[in-house]
Amino acid sequence: MSTIDYGQYKIGTIGWEGPNRLSQIGDFFVPTYGLWVGPGWSGGLRVPNGDKVNWTDGPCFNESLTECTDPENEKEFCYSLVDAICKHHDWDYYQAELNGNNATMIMNADNELLTTIDQVSRELREDGMVEYKCTADGNEETYAYAGTFDSEEQRYLRALAPAFTIKLVLWDAAQSLWSGAVNTFKSIWSIFGSSETTYTDAKDPSRTVSVREQNNGILYECYDTTTNTDRCWTLGLDTENACILPTISFGDGSIKPTHAYEYLGNNRCSVHGGSGKDRITVTNNGTHRAELTLEGGGGEDRYYFAFGSGDHTVADSGENHIYHADENNTYYRMGNFYKGASADIWETPDGTNQITHASPWKIIFEDGTVITLRDGSDPTDFGITLLDTPSDPVTTTTILGDLDPLHLNDTLYDSSGNDRVDSHELTPGVLCRLMSPVGIQRASASRRGGSDGCAGGGDDASPFD
Repeated sequence: MSTIDYGQYKIGTIGWEGPNRLSQIGDFFVPTYGLWVGPGWSGGLRVPNGDKVNWTDGPCFNESLTECTDPENEKEFCYSLVDAICKHHDWDYYQAELNGNNATMIMNADNELLTTIDQVSRELREDGMVEYKCTADGNEETYAYAGTFDSEEQRYLRALAPAFTIKLVLWDAAQSLWSGAVNTFKSIWSIFGSSETTYTDAKDPSRTVSVREQNNGILYECYDTTTNTDRCWTLGLDTENACILPTISFGDGSIKPTHAYEYLGNNRCSVHGGSGKDRITVTNNGTHRAELTLEGGGGEDRYYFAFGSGDHTVADSGENHIYHADENNTYYRMGNFYKGASADIWETPDGTNQITHASPWKIIFEDGTVITLRDGSDPTDFGITLLDTPSDPVTTTTILGDLDPLHLNDTLYDSSGNDRVDSHELTPGVLCRLMSPVGIQRASASRRGGSDGCAGGGDDASPFD
C-alpha cells in the first residue's frame, strides 16, 4: 500500500457555481470541476475587477495520480485534460472581454470547447493516449495523458457538454453553429452519456442539477429546494433545437414529482406539477418554445401564460386559474365569458378573448395563443364562468332631470330590472353613481369619454370604452 500523501496535489472534484455569467441561460446552474472548469475564471472564481488572473496556474490532476509511485516525476502524465481544455476556454473568454465582450469570440470559444473535448475523447478511446496543447497568456503547455478520463471527469462532462450546447443553440446569433454543435454533442454523449446523472451542490445541498436523456432529447433540470422552484431546458437531438420549459413553483402542500419534465420527441414536452398549490409559468421563448402539455396534478394550481407564448394543452381538474399577460406583461385572470353570436362561442366583455366548444374546449387569446383543455377538463376547472349575455334594456319611460352638473344631485329610484341612465350631455368631472339590485348586472359606458369604474360583488361585467 502506498504511503504517499496526495493531499498536496489538487485532484479534480465536482463543485458548484451559479447563477453564472453564461449569457442566454439566465438562472442556469453549472457544476464546476478542478481549478479552471466552471462559469468563472481562475479556479471557478471570477477575480475582482482590476486584479489579474494567474494564468501560470496549471490544471488540476487526474485521479490516476493516486496510482503513481513517484508523483513528483510522473505527475506530468496525470494532469486533467478536462481542466486544461477549460483553462484555454477561460483564456478565450478573457480575450473576448478585452474586446468589449465580443459575441463572436465567445461563440467561437464555446464551439471550440465542445469540439476539443470530442476530439480528445475520441483519440483516447482509439489510441489510448493523447497530447493536448493548452495556450494561455502567450504560453503553451503540452499535457500528455494515457488511459481514460477518470470517473469525476466523465461525470462532469455529462453536465458541461449539454450546458454549453444548449447555450449555443439558445443563442440566435450563433445559428450558423447550431447544427455543428448538436452533432458534436451527440459524439461526446455517445462516449460519456447515461440515462440520468444528478449533481448536488456540496456547499448547498438544496440545489441540484439533473441531466437526463429521454426519447432522443436531453433534459437539463435545475431544482432549488429552498424556494421549491424547478426549471428545465431541453436539447432535441431529433430537431437540433433547444427549448426553455415553464418554471414550476411548488406551493403549500406540494411535493415535486420524480420527473417534473418529460421530453416526448419533436420538441413536445409534458410538465407535471405536484400534489398541492403550484404555479406554472409559460414564457414567450420565440423559436425556442416547446409544444407543452401542462398537468398541474392535485391542488389549486395557477397557470400563467406570457403574451405570445404559443399553443399548449392543459389537463387538470379542481379549483384552478388561468392567467394571461397583455403586451405590457400585465397578467389578467380569466373569469366571466359571455355567449357570443355564434353557437358554442363565449367572449370576454371586451371581445378580445374567446372560448369555443367544438370538442375539446379551447381558449383563444387576442395574441393568437390557443390553450386547449384536454378531454376531462372544462372551463369550470379553471375558475371560468360561462354566462348568457344580458339583453340590452328596453326603455319605456324617459325621465328628465334639471341637467344641473353637480355631483350626485339627482336621485332616481326604481325596482329591479334593466335600467338605463343617460347623462345626455358631456359634463367633465361630474360624479354619477348607479346602485343596482342584487343579481347579474352589466354596466357599460358609451364612448363619451371620462374615467369610468365599476365596483361590485358577484359576477359583474364592466365593458367601459
